[in-house]
Amino acid sequence: MKKQQEALRRAWGFEEDDPVYADDSRELRAIAPESASDVTRLDHKIWQSKMFRIAEEAREHASTDPSEEIRELMIDRISLGISDESAQATARTVLETAVRLVVADRHISLAELAYLHSLRNALGLTETVAEEIVCRVVTEAESIFDARIEGFSPVNCRDQRTETAFAAN
Repeated sequence: MKKQQEALRRAWGFEEDDPVYADDSRELRAIAPESASDVTRLDHKIWQSKMFRIAEEAREHASTDPSEEIRELMIDRISLGISDESAQATARTVLETAVRLVVADRHISLAELAYLHSLRNALGLTETVAEEIVCRVVTEAESIFDARIEGFSPVNCRDQRTETAFAAN
């Protein structure tokens, strides 16, 4: 029983002390919503994991456009009762994770820029928010790698920029 609890916690990324199951119960412990429209933590975690999965699949298959699936999830979030703030925070985190994966090889290709741009549009993030995320992650990666990220111009991160961070060198 304990192994099942631990496996479930790990699979969903819950903290170790998160009560996935009632202490000695075999039934899944659901957090009782105050009303039918309230979201449970499990619903929210599942929704978030779907967002990350769609973004990852789109990255792996360059021809895959995540727009339609993400649009459907954004509609689902309304029925789940996930707030706009929570959805936007998840969208920013999804894009941030995608940028981290893209710059991990120290290079941003035109195809990767196109992927990030389509993901940004699908997530409904403004260009300003997306540029801030891209610049922050690239700057962080450059400091870790102690080298420039190929295909990315640091001029894109200045306040007085004349081009977008979604433009390759």
